[in-house]
Order: sequence, then structure tokens, then C-alpha cells
Amino acid sequence: VEGFSARMNAEAARLGMTRSHFVNPHGLPDERQVTTARDMALLTRALLTEFPQHRDYYKLHAIRLGKVVMKNYNTLIERYPGANGMKTGFICASGYNLVASARRGEREIIAVVFGEYGGRARAEHAAKLLQEGFAMNGSTSPETVTTLANVSSGTNYTAPLDMRPFVCSSN
Repeated sequence: VEGFSARMNAEAARLGMTRSHFVNPHGLPDERQVTTARDMALLTRALLTEFPQHRDYYKLHAIRLGKVVMKNYNTLIERYPGANGMKTGFICASGYNLVASARRGEREIIAVVFGEYGGRARAEHAAKLLQEGFAMNGSTSPETVTTLANVSSGTNYTAPLDMRPFVCSSN
């Protein structure tokens, strides 16, 4: 685990992921493990461009393992035109998360949503971000993931909200 995490951190640094630190390979809770939406967008872009031979894995609707069918929780794959990946996640501390990608023509857009209250909300939020991106249609010059700054302090910094009371309470 330590060796794999060290490799993950080295790759994160290579990609310019300035606010990520990994301590395990599976993403399960650990207070020392942190990331940002910007860093996940950088990682997603690297996966899509550096390993194009694996793109089909990200858009699978489901896989069968014996008699068990494991469904993809990224509902955009089946419902959003051009959706081609990427990853869902959930832990109590950060809520429902989704890194989504979609392609229309020559344009591919990545949307990252952290801290939603449910699976449907994360999908709707990601779809809205993708729609806004495609609506720009190249007519403007939006910031790219490489020009965005990771904010870690100062006036623009807001500490992440602990989602536990909202998504994992026993009430």
C-alpha cells in the first residue's frame, strides 16, 4: 500500500496535481488523503489522453461476474448524449461525487462534482456543467484545467464541508 501510494503521489506531482495526497490505492476514508476537483480533472484528462486504449472501460453500463451483475452508478452513461465516462464515488465525509466526461464532435469536456447529497443530484449537477461547457461552443475562451489555480488559503478559500451529517446520519 505504501509503495503504491508513493507512486500515486509521484504521478500526481508529474501531472501538476498540487493539492492531492494519497495514502491508499482504493480511496477509502483516511484523513490524510485529500484531493480537489481541479486535481481530479487533471487526472481524468491524463487517463483519457495517455491511456486511450482503456477508454471503453469507463463507459461500461454494467459487468457480469458469474451470476452477479454490477451496474455502473454513473447514470450519465445511459442518459446524457455523448457521455463516455468516468468515475463515481461516495464516502460520508465528501458525499456523492462524480467525475464525468462527454464528447460531441471534436470536443470533449470533463466535469467534476464533489459533495452532492445523492446519486441523482450528482448526475444532474454534472450534466448541467457539461451542458454549460458544450454551450460555449468554442466562442469564448474559458479557463482550462491547467490554468485554474488550486485554492488552499486566502480570501477565496472555503474549507470543505463535512457531508457526514447530511448523507450518513442515522435519522
